[in-house]
Amino acid sequence: YLLADSELLDALALAGAAEPASMQGAVRQCFASVDALEFGDNMAASIVQALVSREGERIALGPNLKARGALEDWLGLLEDHVRKALYKAMKVAVAEYGASAAYHQWALQHPAQCAATAAQVAWVAATEGAIASDDAHLAMRALSHQKVQQLVLLTQLLHGDSLTRAQRHAVTRLLTADVHCRDVLESLVAARVSAPSAFAWRAQLRFVWDLEADDLVARQADAEIAYGYEYVG
Repeated sequence: YLLADSELLDALALAGAAEPASMQGAVRQCFASVDALEFGDNMAASIVQALVSREGERIALGPNLKARGALEDWLGLLEDHVRKALYKAMKVAVAEYGASAAYHQWALQHPAQCAATAAQVAWVAATEGAIASDDAHLAMRALSHQKVQQLVLLTQLLHGDSLTRAQRHAVTRLLTADVHCRDVLESLVAARVSAPSAFAWRAQLRFVWDLEADDLVARQADAEIAYGYEYVG
């Protein structure tokens, strides 16, 4: 945790407090995207039920997480629960992409981080399929057109007034990622890339759900890195 000496001393001083809510400030310092922890009705039990982002997004953390004992111990447990919760949410988002709901509706059904990343997983798979097709140029142009249509839907949604602050943040994040996807597709079309092994494609940061590992990985050129599931809001 990146804490100044004074912040660390304050956190340690509060660590033995009877009220776990008094640790909210320390949690904000340790987890940049977390605004607060949500405790159960019985505050004395110190059970952490969820985290809440600055935009108001709520991530349930599952049972048996208690803000008790040594500060470094339960903060480590909190970090572990956050990663497990994000892994489950990410897996669901990837599995449900394109299943039934429209693109923008699907995005609002999942945490912002998971929706933006799962959309990248789907885009990578679709792009590689287009590149490997018999007419890669035509297939990528069609995929680029589809991405533009998705951008139009997201832009219209942002211009409306029906979104909560958390939903607006989620749509903005997805829109930003999709603009990048559109730009990459246009560059691949212009370069007439026709093989998944082409450097113009392999140089891109690509999120892939590894079926064998049943986990998310990031690939670029010859590098492959496991996704860390750090909550970024």
